[in-house]
Amino acid sequence: MKIETLPIGQVKAGPEDGLADGQFLVYPSTFTRKRDAYGEVVARGAFLEDIARWEESGNTLPGLYGHRMDDPDYFVAAALEQGEDEHGWWVKGEFDLDSPKGPQVYRLVKGRRITQLSFAYDVLESGRSEDENG
Repeated sequence: MKIETLPIGQVKAGPEDGLADGQFLVYPSTFTRKRDAYGEVVARGAFLEDIARWEESGNTLPGLYGHRMDDPDYFVAAALEQGEDEHGWWVKGEFDLDSPKGPQVYRLVKGRRITQLSFAYDVLESGRSEDENG
């Protein structure tokens, strides 16, 4: 399993950004064609099958603080919708404002004091490719 960490300077959160209180909109991965920390580039369509699997399962994609799966207090958010567009994989979600840590993490995101997010993933299919820069 790999973990991708990205800056979230463009995250939208809460009423100030046109969303309901507790909601956020973020791009966990983009199709910028720039290499990530593992030297990989994510192609359009990379998330479509998993998005469909989540929707078909009826389960909710959780938002975990610090990848902490061992403590339910760290399940701070949930995806309401997700998809791909020309920019990347986007997630519209909502913080659990009734949980012990959800409100604090929401305030930190809104206040731009948490500036990165990460997601864990497995590479199921890969290959070499060249862009216009070789």
